[in-house]
Amino acid sequence: MWAPVRADLVVIAKFDVDESVKLRGFYADAGRTVRVQVGREDGRHGVSRTLEAYRQVSQHVPDLMPRIDDHGDAPFSEGVYLVEELVTGSHPVSRDEIQALAEPLAASLLRLHRGIGVSSRALSTVVNRRMPERWRTFAREASVDGMVDAAVRRLIARDELVEISLVHGDLVASNIMIDDGRIVLVDWEYAGEHPIAFDLAKVHLNSRDPDVAQAALERGLQRSVGHRAGHYSFAEQLALAHVQMLSWHRARAARAARAGRSAVLEVHAQQRLQAIARLLEVDTAAAGELSGRTAV
Repeated sequence: MWAPVRADLVVIAKFDVDESVKLRGFYADAGRTVRVQVGREDGRHGVSRTLEAYRQVSQHVPDLMPRIDDHGDAPFSEGVYLVEELVTGSHPVSRDEIQALAEPLAASLLRLHRGIGVSSRALSTVVNRRMPERWRTFAREASVDGMVDAAVRRLIARDELVEISLVHGDLVASNIMIDDGRIVLVDWEYAGEHPIAFDLAKVHLNSRDPDVAQAALERGLQRSVGHRAGHYSFAEQLALAHVQMLSWHRARAARAARAGRSAVLEVHAQQRLQAIARLLEVDTAAAGELSGRTAV
């Protein structure tokens, strides 16, 4: 910290502290939060992505995002600052609560997508070109069941279309708030133009009943994703989102090991693998368990 800070609460991010230091203060009486971040040389960081998202969200679904009051260069560092509305309310804390929010959350995002516009792109143009190779590495090191591995490889090889629009990028429960019945998404630092279904995969994964959650998400989206010729189905796009996350397992495992969170990451990997088998209708009994700890 470069200067004294006075706030009700100050937090520093964990995983990305080696690359981009982030500091946030919460001022309850003023109803504001202040974020300071040291940016990368190319100017791309959480604050810049949040500002870009706000310019669009505020036009189409203003209640979906905290109001931004000020931003600029931090006077005491090589970073930037962002002053936002402090949203009070509650987060969904159980799988049942997350599942209950699936449909209204998807409906709110649909309003955003319709306002901004939706495009379609081939899978190979929106994921890292090494994703197939990285999936194969994960499948080998994690001893993924051959039926699941084969189904995933066939899915990737089809290289069909996915629907793209502005997405939040990190729809975990702690970034979803309910404020007097209003759904507010906070922390848009990973926002960008990405597959719509990929954005909703964490909601699907963390719900009590994945089948119920999938149906609720599709109702909220009014079947606007995965129902046109040449496109992956909505279920297949959710599966591809989980495949993408598992393809990054080596890098994520290294960061998790440094933070002492390896066990948590392995549980999440197992949940994603089971979700893939279910979404692709592979016999879950044959999917098996992750055998041992995957290589770091």
